[in-house]
Amino acid sequence: MDRGMLNRATSSDDSPTPGYMYGEIAKMTHSSIDVNRQIIEFLLKRLPSKNAHVKRKTLVLIKHLARSGRTEFKRDMCRNLGPIKDCLQFTGPPDPLRGDEAYQKVREAAKEAVEAVTCGDYPQQQQHFGEAYYNNGTSTMGGMGPPPSGGETYQQHIGGGAVLGNPTSFSSTGT
Repeated sequence: MDRGMLNRATSSDDSPTPGYMYGEIAKMTHSSIDVNRQIIEFLLKRLPSKNAHVKRKTLVLIKHLARSGRTEFKRDMCRNLGPIKDCLQFTGPPDPLRGDEAYQKVREAAKEAVEAVTCGDYPQQQQHFGEAYYNNGTSTMGGMGPPPSGGETYQQHIGGGAVLGNPTSFSSTGT
């Protein structure tokens, strides 16, 4: 693990982290599970910093690694979500020149990091009929029963037509 690169990526200056570092650090997470854990420990130690730039850069790095790092990174960060959530309320004395801007950026980065760590970006599986049309893919279980409120009905999906059990759809006289 290259601690120097991690220190530069989460430095206390207000310059942005160079883009190539995100890719290099993501590659480090893929090298081994031990390196992955060391990176997580390093990032979790950087989050309690009082410096807004360190916090923001660390959160942006967590977001990037959750999306492109080792799968275990996301799982392990999910188990340690507390320090990231603490950054959602990060505030401090306003800067005379920039005001609350640095703290707002930290809060936004924390929100994005939480979303990246907790979202279920797993390979898209083919949805079953009940999930796709009745629950709009929002349920873990699909079915053929009546749709919940707000869901698409089978009749809406097929574009109208006769619906079983609707006496007005069929004529009993044969006309």
